[in-house]
This record gives sequence, C-alpha cells and structure tokens, in this order.
Amino acid sequence: MKWLIWRQHRMDAALLAAVFALTALALVPNALDMHHLFTVSGVDDCLQTMRSGCQSVFLQDIADGYQPYINNVVPWLVALPAAAGLFLGAPLLAREYEQGTWQLAWSQSVPRTRWLRTKISVAGAGVLLTSCALSWLVTWWFSADAKVKGRLDMAFSVQGLVFPAHTLFAFVAGAVAGAYLRRTLAAMAATFAAYLVVRVPVETQLRMYLLPPRQVTLDPTAGNVHALQPGPQDRILGHGLVGPDGHRLSKVEADTLAAGMPREEWPGYLHRHGLKDWYEYQPGDRFWTLQAIEAGLFIALTAVLLTVLVIRIRRRAI
Repeated sequence: MKWLIWRQHRMDAALLAAVFALTALALVPNALDMHHLFTVSGVDDCLQTMRSGCQSVFLQDIADGYQPYINNVVPWLVALPAAAGLFLGAPLLAREYEQGTWQLAWSQSVPRTRWLRTKISVAGAGVLLTSCALSWLVTWWFSADAKVKGRLDMAFSVQGLVFPAHTLFAFVAGAVAGAYLRRTLAAMAATFAAYLVVRVPVETQLRMYLLPPRQVTLDPTAGNVHALQPGPQDRILGHGLVGPDGHRLSKVEADTLAAGMPREEWPGYLHRHGLKDWYEYQPGDRFWTLQAIEAGLFIALTAVLLTVLVIRIRRRAI
C-alpha cells in the first residue's frame, strides 16, 4: 500500500523538492554575502567585546543592500505553509472522492483507518521533512542579521520550530476539509479560510504575549539609562511616559508636553515633574521559548484535526 500511495504522490514529492531547491537557490548566495559582511565589518568581534555602537555599520549595509531583498523573500516564505494546505492537503482526500478511487480502496481488505494512516503518514512526512529543511535554511540565512537585530521581527514565522508546525497544521486542515467537502476547490477555499482564522490572531495578537512581557520604568536622567533600555534584539511592545501616580500618558499628552521643547532639555523636564519612561517588551533571548510554545499550540491543534479526520473516515459509509 505504501508503494501505491507513493506512486500517487510522487509528483507532490517532486514539487516539494523543487520548492526547497528554488528557495535554497534564492537564499544561499544572499546568506553567504551577509555572513561575509558580518565578519569583514568587524561587527562579530565588536559584539563579543560588548561595546556599544557595534551594529551601526552592519545595520546600514543591511538597510542599503539586503533589506529590500529580505522584504521581498519573507512574504513568499510566510505563504508556504498555506500553500502546503491548499495544494497538498486539500486534494489529498478530496481528489479520491472526486475520482471515485476511495470506493475501490475501501472495498479492499485493507481497513480504511489503515488506508488513511498510510496516506497521511506518507504525504505528511514529505511535507514535514521539507518544512524542517526550509526552516533550518532560513534560520541559518538570518543568523548574522539576528545577532544584531534579534529574531522577534516579521521573520519569526519562517524560522525555528514554528514554520514546520504551521505547515503541518495547514496540511492536516486541508485533509480534513477534503474529507468533509469532497471537492478539491471547495476544500482549498475552506483550508485557506481556516488557516487565516487561526494564523492571523496568533501572529498579530497572541504571539508576543505567550510569555508575560517584561516591563521597566526608567528615570531619563539616570546615568545608566541606555544600558537598562530594551536592546536592538528585543521586541518593544509599548513605550511612553508614566507619571508619579502611575498614570500612563497618551501619545497626544506626551506630544503636547514635548511641543517646542529643545531635545536636550527634555530629560531634565521629565525628572523635575516626576515623569519616567516606561517600556513593555519581549527580550530577544526568549526566541526559542516563544517558538516552542507557539509550535506546541499548532501541534496540539493538528492533533485535534487528526482525531476529527479519523472519526470522519470511520463513520463515512461506502
């Protein structure tokens, strides 16, 4: 049976291999250039000595020569999990229903749950292995940039553990949609909608609050204020002014206070009136912890979908 299912999905395997090859072709030369720049600019040695200002040259070179490329490539990578659900997951069972081959498969001596398990495991293994390889490639691609700017930016979704978890979730969601709707196009539309319903709130609302953000309040006239502020690798979630009574000023209130005031007088003014800067942020060193939590969430959702899929196939009459 595994050989038969492999023959059914060999074009899918070729597609996965082509996606990885094209992505590697796009990323590897660019990554080698960035890693070379990181070394020759002296940023690597500078960061190891913990000196301030190490990032300026590297960041300027990234902004001038590489950031447009990164901005073009990352959206393509972010879309790959959804594409796996649409073009590999949704047709997995829907195509069987449309072509009528499910009747032949279920009328054989092989139990339908074993048939389902084999189809999911063979196709899913290819999807998972490819997404893991892509995630490793992208994580390496960003490694030089991450030492300067951290990993908690727009590329969070295409690195580490999260990318394979998103891809596997989308693939299984497509299979479930195909089992229920039994039409490939309808299953693709349902898969895309379901993926967005889950993915968008996680990315925009939940992700940076999977762990309680760190909060710090600073006197702007303190001598070590810059050392206590969030660094370039941290993800700032909120920033503003807080009064002596704990009231956080709105942006309009803060702008009104700063209007017409020379920049060099601003820290002293804040100190005299008991105003302080507050920051709410996620430290950059929480990257792998946040990755593990979000990946675990999507794996749990995938397990629920697999359970729903098995129940559906068992109860489906021939």
